[in-house]
Amino acid sequence: MIIPVTLVTALFFGVLLRLAYKAHKRKPVTGVEELIGLEGIAKTDIDSSSGMVMVHGELWQARSDEPIKKDEEIVVQDIKGLTLRVRKKN
Repeated sequence: MIIPVTLVTALFFGVLLRLAYKAHKRKPVTGVEELIGLEGIAKTDIDSSSGMVMVHGELWQARSDEPIKKDEEIVVQDIKGLTLRVRKKN
């Protein structure tokens, strides 16, 4: 009786630890962390001053270290306040 109960308990905690590890490794799906690395489209020309991009179905104010033309694909590098720092998609 002791051996089957011990095996079931060990199996239960093994599955529980595996699920906890997978949840810990998963990429965040909300907040600032979600935006970094996402791809989007430039809706206006973007330079060091500012422009607009569409990321994840939302319009964002954006800045870039390099000039980006309207309708070019972009990648989000960083976020500061409500302004994204973006670069051209390679």
